[in-house]
Amino acid sequence: MARPQIEDGFTRIAHEILEQAARINLNGTQFRILLIVWRYTYGFQRKMHRFSLTFLAGALETHKNQIQRELQILIERNVLLVISGGDRRSRVLSFNKNYDEWKMKSDNDVAVSFEPNKKDSKQLISGQISAKLTATSRTKKDIKSLKIKDLKDIPETEVIEPMEDKVKIKFMDTVFLTQTEYDRLVTDFGKDTVDLYIEMVDEWQTNNPKKTKVDHNKTIRVWIRKDKAKNPVKNKHERNKDEMNILNQFYEEGAAHEANGNGKLSGSDKDRLSLL
Repeated sequence: MARPQIEDGFTRIAHEILEQAARINLNGTQFRILLIVWRYTYGFQRKMHRFSLTFLAGALETHKNQIQRELQILIERNVLLVISGGDRRSRVLSFNKNYDEWKMKSDNDVAVSFEPNKKDSKQLISGQISAKLTATSRTKKDIKSLKIKDLKDIPETEVIEPMEDKVKIKFMDTVFLTQTEYDRLVTDFGKDTVDLYIEMVDEWQTNNPKKTKVDHNKTIRVWIRKDKAKNPVKNKHERNKDEMNILNQFYEEGAAHEANGNGKLSGSDKDRLSLL
């Protein structure tokens, strides 16, 4: 059962942005692209990020051809801005929060003109509406007619990895881990232990700036395992046995002290510490 928690990460977006995004006329795919862009920009407290068609297609579970078409419309309408990279493989994109600059339609959309003073206004409107409907129908038909052979555009060796596997998140001042690395560390060793060793690695790197660790995930794992090897974790039976030995020791020392009446231990108890 899914149990999403704010503690596991959240995306901060101004209410005004959400209100304006609800008013703009976006189709389902365009709005889903927008959600992914928010997730990997604002979700990581940054304004821009590099996106590839392959990643977006994987995130939306949609064919790349459709992603490319709808993404281009968002760019033409100034909802998304291309910061750098003009190739088809990947581009650095940013969400344009200045919604006054958003266009109600892209440059390729067919406009419907209502000018009652013109004699041929009815024919113009009818023709343009027909063209618009034809274009829309063709788009839907193209989507439905996607065949298996179209999927051959994606190489078999190309693996669509979640963006969390690539993005390094800053912990403390000098430690960087991907979200997946951190989650696996927590699963293997527990959150308190992982957070403690993140702090230890951060302190070590701060004190040794010339010896900075490259792979922080590996460093934390090695440090935890070394410390566990020096101080192996005991099972419940072993811990209970140690506690009983300590209690027995206190009991014997207390009994000896009571028998002597002077705080001195006798016999075999002479090597034990006095309670006084």
